Amino acid sequence: MLYHEKTLQCNLKNNPDVIFSWPIAFYNLVWEELEASPSGLRGSCKAALRRLAEAQPGAPTGLRLEKLQSAITELKVSWNRQEFRLLFFREQSVVYVVNFFQKKTRKCPPSEIARAVGRMTEIQVDQAKVLTRSLH
Repeated sequence: MLYHEKTLQCNLKNNPDVIFSWPIAFYNLVWEELEASPSGLRGSCKAALRRLAEAQPGAPTGLRLEKLQSAITELKVSWNRQEFRLLFFREQSVVYVVNFFQKKTRKCPPSEIARAVGRMTEIQVDQAKVLTRSLH
């Protein structure tokens, strides 16, 4: 598979016995890059992704989000006076993170957007193949 799903969990503030889970799928390279990053950055990214996953699409999240294309959205994360970006798309109730990089320019570089779109297409084609095989 080109990606793997993780489940981010958190407890309700007023009831620590209730746990909610949100599916987030990471393109394999993105997961490897995120896991290899410093623990503080990794924690900031995962916290932002948890907030993103628990929010209803279109509802205010308090996160810094920017729509880059019809399907690709940029999640902006600050850590240690540096800016990082997670590019993702949503399909049904799953958030697919398809790119992760340090921001060095004001606008998101077209090459990073193209990479995210290409990876999104790979995931969608892979899912279609799995669905086709399960129907036969």
